Amino acid sequence: MILTVGDSFTYGEELPDRIVSAWPYVLSRLLDKPVLNLGKGGGSNQYIIRTVIEQTAKQKFDLVIVGWSDTSRIETWTQGTPTCINHAGRRGIPWVQDYYKHSYDEKFGFRTWFTQVLELQQYLLSINQPYLFVNVAGLQGHHEVYQDEFSFLWDRYRVENYVGWPKDGMLEFQGNCPKGPGGHPLELGHQRIANQIYEHIRHLGWIS
Repeated sequence: MILTVGDSFTYGEELPDRIVSAWPYVLSRLLDKPVLNLGKGGGSNQYIIRTVIEQTAKQKFDLVIVGWSDTSRIETWTQGTPTCINHAGRRGIPWVQDYYKHSYDEKFGFRTWFTQVLELQQYLLSINQPYLFVNVAGLQGHHEVYQDEFSFLWDRYRVENYVGWPKDGMLEFQGNCPKGPGGHPLELGHQRIANQIYEHIRHLGWIS
């Protein structure tokens, strides 16, 4: 079984039938393996790490695929439920608005995300769990800006396990394709994302 965890791009937001068309299910058919898709609309990287650890503590998967989310997204709790928020969706919570206005900076967000990637990478290696990482969006200019500054972290990534690293992610994989009103890819975009991940798996020699 494949485990996929991520945000709305992994969940299949705006698809008419996400169980058929979202990239985890398309990939499942390409690999002829069942999938447990725990993508969540608005899912933060905190949610992703917690969910992967919870699920892999229960069982070993043939493959875990993580679709990393926006680096500015944070998780807070309202009425006992985790709520994921970024600078564009503050949900009217006063302290969150103040945080993004006065305290948040992009460099801090990227530094946090770099360490989250290494944290989950080390955990999955420690339990001998096959995995792949993919970003929602490639790093683009951030690659040039932060590669030298964060080289002590950057050089520790297992790039062979990172689809499209560092410049391409799901946004780039989908190309020019139809999108929903919220900007999420529709069927063609998800097919292209699944194809990119599938070809990376083939390149690694994990399938014939």
